[in-house]
Amino acid sequence: MKKKKKITDEVLRKLVYLIPARYFYDGIVTSKKARGYQDYIEFQCQTYRSTKTRKDWYEVKRLTKEYEEYLNKEVDIKRKLLLFGLLKRDSKERVDVYNLLVKKYHLERWV
Repeated sequence: MKKKKKITDEVLRKLVYLIPARYFYDGIVTSKKARGYQDYIEFQCQTYRSTKTRKDWYEVKRLTKEYEEYLNKEVDIKRKLLLFGLLKRDSKERVDVYNLLVKKYHLERWV
C-alpha cells in the first residue's frame, strides 16, 4: 500500500465528487416523489407511442429532464453530507476512510 499522506479538505472534496452518482441513488429512486416521476414518465411515453405527436414527445423530454434534475439535486445533498462527515474526522481517520472509499469505488486510477 502507498505511504500514508496528509488528506486535506480539498483532496476529500475531490474524492467525494469522483464517486459516481449511482452510488448515492439508494433511497432516492425508490422515494415517493421519484416513483411519481417514474410513473408519469412511463405514462407519457405510452401516450407518445400511441399519438406520435410532437407535444407528447416534448412532454416526455421535459419530465425526463425534471426527473434528472431532481436526482442530481438529491445526490448533491448526499455528497455534501458525506463530505461534511469526512471533514469532521481527525487526520488518521481521514486517511483510513480515504483509502476505504478509493478501494470501495475503484478510484485508484483517478486519485
